[in-house]
Amino acid sequence: MNELEALLQGQIAPQAIPLEQLVQLALQYPNPNSTEYAVLDLATNILLASYLNQAQEYL
Repeated sequence: MNELEALLQGQIAPQAIPLEQLVQLALQYPNPNSTEYAVLDLATNILLASYLNQAQEYL
């Protein structure tokens, strides 16, 4: 979770967090009303946006 908070604060790059790690954390925190879920949601969006930007650069 600390890595995700660092990602949200812009302290580390999205590529530093493996997608598999987000999946594992999502399995641990399935409650949509929890703070951890909200952090995961934001981090996932940042990571996916980063992948989308990379894909657009190749097109």
